[in-house]
Amino acid sequence: MADQVYIRSLRSIQVIPCEVLTVYHIQTIQLPAFSVSQLAQTYHFNCDKLIRLSGQPKASKPSQTAAPSKTNTNANANATKNAFVDAHKRRGDRFEAVLKNRMSLLHDCTDTPANEARNVLRNAEAGQTLYQLRCHVPEEFYKELGVEGSYVLKTFVPDFIIVKSDTEGNTRKKVLFITDAKSSKATNISHQFQVAAYAFLLGYIVRDIRSLEIENMGGIWLPDSPAEPRTFRLDFLLPKIEHFFRFQLPNVLAQPKPRWLFNTKCRGCEYVDMCRQEAYETIGRVPYLSDAKVEGLEEVDLEALQKEKEVEDVEDLGKILENLELEDGEQKRRIKRLLKIRKSTKSSPYLEAYATHKAQVSYSSHSGASYDCHTFIGSPTASFPTETDDDLFITMSLDPLYLQPFGYAITLYNGNTQTRSYSHSIPKDIMPPILAFTNLMEHFVTSLENTFTHLAATRSRACIFVFSDTEKSLIQASLIRYVSIDIANLGLTNKAMQCLLSLFEGAQLLTTEQALPDLTSALEESQLPRIFPRMVLLEHAVKDNIALGVPGFYRFEDLFEWMVEPMATSSEAEIVPEKHDGYRRDITRLDNSQIYEQWMARSTEKEINDLHVSRNEITQLVLRSFRSLAARYSSATNTPLNAIFLFSPPLFAFSSTRKFKSTSLAKLYFFKQYEAVTSCEQMRQNRFLGLTGEDEDNLGGIRLRFEKYEEIESPVLKKKSLVGRFTLVARGDGSAPPDVLEPTSMSNYILVDDSVEGALQAIRFPDILFRKAFRDFPITTVNIHSIDPENQSIILKGYFARLKPRREATYRLYERYIDFNLDKVLDTLVEIDRVADTSMFLRLLEDPNAWGMQLLEDTTDALRATALNLRDEFGMSPSQKDISAEAIKKRMQIIWGLRQDALPRSLPGLVPDAPPARGPAAQVQAAVHWPHSVHACGDYKSA
Repeated sequence: MADQVYIRSLRSIQVIPCEVLTVYHIQTIQLPAFSVSQLAQTYHFNCDKLIRLSGQPKASKPSQTAAPSKTNTNANANATKNAFVDAHKRRGDRFEAVLKNRMSLLHDCTDTPANEARNVLRNAEAGQTLYQLRCHVPEEFYKELGVEGSYVLKTFVPDFIIVKSDTEGNTRKKVLFITDAKSSKATNISHQFQVAAYAFLLGYIVRDIRSLEIENMGGIWLPDSPAEPRTFRLDFLLPKIEHFFRFQLPNVLAQPKPRWLFNTKCRGCEYVDMCRQEAYETIGRVPYLSDAKVEGLEEVDLEALQKEKEVEDVEDLGKILENLELEDGEQKRRIKRLLKIRKSTKSSPYLEAYATHKAQVSYSSHSGASYDCHTFIGSPTASFPTETDDDLFITMSLDPLYLQPFGYAITLYNGNTQTRSYSHSIPKDIMPPILAFTNLMEHFVTSLENTFTHLAATRSRACIFVFSDTEKSLIQASLIRYVSIDIANLGLTNKAMQCLLSLFEGAQLLTTEQALPDLTSALEESQLPRIFPRMVLLEHAVKDNIALGVPGFYRFEDLFEWMVEPMATSSEAEIVPEKHDGYRRDITRLDNSQIYEQWMARSTEKEINDLHVSRNEITQLVLRSFRSLAARYSSATNTPLNAIFLFSPPLFAFSSTRKFKSTSLAKLYFFKQYEAVTSCEQMRQNRFLGLTGEDEDNLGGIRLRFEKYEEIESPVLKKKSLVGRFTLVARGDGSAPPDVLEPTSMSNYILVDDSVEGALQAIRFPDILFRKAFRDFPITTVNIHSIDPENQSIILKGYFARLKPRREATYRLYERYIDFNLDKVLDTLVEIDRVADTSMFLRLLEDPNAWGMQLLEDTTDALRATALNLRDEFGMSPSQKDISAEAIKKRMQIIWGLRQDALPRSLPGLVPDAPPARGPAAQVQAAVHWPHSVHACGDYKSA
């Protein structure tokens, strides 16, 4: 093979064989070219295909002739213009400009050529900040990593390089602190990757400049803390950066077919539209898959086909299903869960949707009209109501430049009749952002409060629907912000807080200064925290129970096409034709980003309001279609609707609150309640297994087989009582039951039939209401009296009359939530608040460091001198003596590493009922006034 000469440029390598060089012929090979920011973004999407596409030039317009391909990574990659992404970039530029104006000794390098970067760095003075310094990647980078001919990196531009003096030793070195500005709420791995990559590449530029080195910390500037960057360690990340550039990136580029999966994380990707078309030929045709699920599926497929072929599309899956006995094997169960295959049908609704390319179930309306619809999966859910009196729909659109809403619509339906409708929007740039926000929120709060007052007055079992989690988060964040800003209308602040509490119960409420809801102290069960959510996400409900022939995830227009269009095109249409024509015309403008584009184009206020109202109306039609499918499924399978939709909303009422003098105590009171409610729900999650379609064979809990009744005698009361002997039954996968059972005495478990009905009974049991009860439960509760590990049996003690266990029948044992301390803690907090003006604990709670550093007022010089003399008996070192001398002065001292059982002996008199101290400790107790309170950290308790 002839010798070759390589000439590298930014975008290509020129390969020049020597014999060709003599005739000055140059063959150019185009190499993938990446920017550091592009590579950082790929960490969020975890997609090899995106890496390949990022290194290629983007097409100026989408191709209309190219056939869809599974891995379209050719040079003309079709990126989609995204208004949200553009706004995010503008917000980032604006934040950079703010930081730039705050920096002292700033050296603006935006016009400095990249080939001058080395000299700029060499000559930079300590204290300077280099802004937007353009840097070329040195040739040594490619040579040392062995990636010549694989890819090239574009010029990289760190936002801010802060030049510091070396504070260690007497060297005159300068340290480069690499930082980047991000207009995000928090740092993430993509941000850290970008800064670490800058540091790694700058290391090649300054490696032979003795007076320079890279600091081992990196920084991210965020809008909520513009004074100081968020720092992180670089030394942990740099090896990963090197591995990425040396191995991972070349390996991805060398793959004949890159790894990719079209799913929900692709929503914000610029290639989402292109990949959606190509996903029809891949396993991404099954919507809402995750990388973890696909990895498990690949294992099954490779095993099933003896590693002879790869599974790439749904048709391949269909062939595998024909050859697998789905009842056997954990891996085969994973396929069944992935495709939601039921025992009754042995088929996947997703496979059926793609096989027919239309709806699978013939639907008949109450009026006799027939039209096609989609498969209803029938997965039980606790996040969708069985029935409602009224349905309230809310939509709100975000201005991503200022991270605040610019319009909303609120629509109330009673049945299929629209009874109330409100909408409002603020035209672009007619007022300052903060005034635009308060103006919009005043209208929103007034409309929402009027609607809620109506629902409360009519005692409606209403449910609130929003389409997506994005809208839910925006509504919550907007209400929290509104009740917290000074320029808000004070008369509406309380109403806004009422609306906030009526929609949400979560830790985010702790960010407000308003009265917080009382979650567990209400006397009526209907006022306790709802297991059923206050706000239902319709997208999630459809995702869980409707199979559409749509890859990746369901868009708003997909639900219109698959679920609303059939209602309008049937022989007896349920939608007025004029309305349907309007919806069909608007559907391509009703996604949140599309409404934002219309707003940016300065559409009129009425046009924006009409789009929001249309979005709510179509959402209501999707809900009608969803309920119709559920009713048909219920009728066809003889499954009651309340076995699918496990809860109904309670009567609507504004949340009750508890007034506190101290905001700190109010938040602590609410947090303690929220902690208990969250712990209760986490324990209850075990009862939902098998009902959600994840594993039909496992209903959670512990499966038992009843053997017989026995009599036992109480050693204390000398009375005999009836108990039940049960045998532990292996799980469906053959694994043994857990071996963590132990005897109990607080009615710690509930016992129900081993059936879906029994699991539903356990799910509907209100644990939080009976958190401190011993008896009078509406369900069978038991204690574990004893355990026989050898025979795998346990004896349960309880009142069995309600359940009436039958010999050889199986049952489920579920742990119930118990909390005897919650109410005591809450009562204590209320009492502290009652005496808040004189409470030492309140001052300690609000600022423990300040309170602990206060000097004691009643220590005399003689007492202190005696204490200092007695220190010698402990054999303290000089530094320990200094520490103890300071500790004597303080009200509170943190003690680390002290054993709890040693606390009374070490600090006598501070722990109630502690044994009397002897020896030197007793002398110290007699002579020294120790701090008033001690906090033993770690696994030790306060005294």
